[in-house]
Amino acid sequence: MPVSKKAFSISPINENRVRQTGANTVEGGFSFKQGANTVRFSIPTSDRLLDVKSLRLTGQLILKTSNDNTYNNTRGANIDDDNGANLQKYTSVNMPNFGGVHNCIDKVVIQSKKSNVELANINQYGLYASLKEAWTNNASDYVWGVIPNQNLAQGTHATSTNRLMNLSANTTQAVLPVGSKHVGQHFSLKMDVDMLKSQNLHLGASQLNGLLITLHLSPDSAVFNQRFKTIGANQTDASIVNVMYVLKNLKLEGKYLIPSPQDLSAYQSKALLNSRLNLVNDIHSDNSSKTYTPQLNNVKAIVNFFQDEDQTNNLTVQQNNCRMPQGMKEQEQGKDNVRTPLSYPIKIQPNSSSRLSSGSGGVPVISNLRDKSNILDNDVENRKQFERAFLGRETKRCVAVLGYLNEHQEDEYADLTPDANNGKGFNLRPDIRGVGVDYKFGLNNTVPFNNSDYSLNIKSLINTGSANVPTVRNTKSSTVNSFVEHLSVLSTDTLQRTM
Repeated sequence: MPVSKKAFSISPINENRVRQTGANTVEGGFSFKQGANTVRFSIPTSDRLLDVKSLRLTGQLILKTSNDNTYNNTRGANIDDDNGANLQKYTSVNMPNFGGVHNCIDKVVIQSKKSNVELANINQYGLYASLKEAWTNNASDYVWGVIPNQNLAQGTHATSTNRLMNLSANTTQAVLPVGSKHVGQHFSLKMDVDMLKSQNLHLGASQLNGLLITLHLSPDSAVFNQRFKTIGANQTDASIVNVMYVLKNLKLEGKYLIPSPQDLSAYQSKALLNSRLNLVNDIHSDNSSKTYTPQLNNVKAIVNFFQDEDQTNNLTVQQNNCRMPQGMKEQEQGKDNVRTPLSYPIKIQPNSSSRLSSGSGGVPVISNLRDKSNILDNDVENRKQFERAFLGRETKRCVAVLGYLNEHQEDEYADLTPDANNGKGFNLRPDIRGVGVDYKFGLNNTVPFNNSDYSLNIKSLINTGSANVPTVRNTKSSTVNSFVEHLSVLSTDTLQRTM
């Protein structure tokens, strides 16, 4: 039993301070475009335990323009305009609804000070952390200031509140000293990394010998998106091309556990981790089959998220809008060419190809529906399997209720005919669903995938040009981000990970 706890606050070893170069201009800080695009923290060697539950990344977020380094420092005229010719940059620019500052982190790498061996390497960090947040909080949670708000996530209310993240807490920046805490929005987040969610970590020379934690930052185009897919010709102040983020005053904060000699001698050097492996593939046809060989001993679940081929690093669409494959008809998943754990394909019925009468000459159902969620969200069996895979259970709190999903579908099918004074194609109601397979069965079971193949077969309307799916997407392929959830064991004395 630890004798006591001691709080710590660590600055990056590659600190790059923000410098206020004018009344409303700043340079420096951590960013992908300017300054340092990696953040490195060094946790020193000591005969203490790192209390992983207490560990948090804190700091402030500034939004500025890269061409002149100016940041928004006032409430601003027309900030209440949701559209129209006077739509402003600080209203048009938005971070993803879910995840907040998590989206500024692309990859997390953890190393021991004993060697350069990577103990953890987490890719697609922002995407996964954001979607997990959206599946564990509902719309009300984003109102009452719980955990998501601490990382500046706005949830389903981003349509009204996201613009406030661009502003500083004080409107008289010219008289504030350099480094003032009033310049930038404060945030605090807990990192979603397996090694930092396990047992307390021994930092002594016989074990980890201290830690190096490196955060690789995301490009600005992977963090921001326009309020609308298209901007009108007369909306001259709505462009977000030069908008960038800067992180300042970053700290890694937490607590050390001060152990007794008996605690140190009894420390278990084998840490069981709930890990994940990221794999990327794509879908180019309406009848697609994808196969992976994870080479892992204890796979708990596999979840797949789908994005359009041109969605990555694209300011005109939201990065974390993970929509179901266009017009999906059915999906089946298997192991070594055998359907498992379900012995049948999951069919989406009715679907976008269903017709009011039999035969190919029948009228498509989709063209006669006022509420498109009645058909496009008719995937209950698929969704329940996905929830069990992603969360380990069916969700108790989630933003993806039918009313929200219907609004998302209406945005997808909205008219994109150019309008000189108004943006078209609303971007602030993203989908968060995917396709998953659960091997835990509520009992934390695992399945071996050493020299075994996982297969995903999907029938859809991807890249068909079908008029039954949104015209802006019906000729596009899809990118698939697959996350393989598995158990691994980390030996903190030998620095070996067994998967």
